[in-house]
Amino acid sequence: MKTVFTTKRPSNLALCLKIRGSYRTIRFTPPVYFGIAYPSTFSTSDEDIIAAMKKHPDFNVTFFVKEEVDTTPKVVEAAKVKPLEDELRDPATAVYDDTVTTKRKAIAYVQGKFDDTFSSTTNIEDMKREAARRWNVIFTKLN
Repeated sequence: MKTVFTTKRPSNLALCLKIRGSYRTIRFTPPVYFGIAYPSTFSTSDEDIIAAMKKHPDFNVTFFVKEEVDTTPKVVEAAKVKPLEDELRDPATAVYDDTVTTKRKAIAYVQGKFDDTFSSTTNIEDMKREAARRWNVIFTKLN
């Protein structure tokens, strides 16, 4: 958890806090953009510093909590990618080609065999799926 503190004024502020047996200086500084000073801020993820600042006598008088940001990494599930064989029109008559190794070779193969072209040639995975879906071909070495 990251906590952002602010003074609500564009002024410098320094606090001296005792944290884990030693003194730490905390400095609020105002960001300046194009000559305009904005309210001073200080941010930290250190739980001991956050607790010490919230116990300080000037908390909610001179400086305040501006926001608390959850910084824990989000677990994103990998998208379930179905195998190319599921894209085939007729798996029994599918053509498995191992000579096509590049985008250009795939485009040339489709133009030569089927007198057709891909709808999009930007993504190799999309090209492989389109070849399986439209022409019943799986390019085994296309990467």
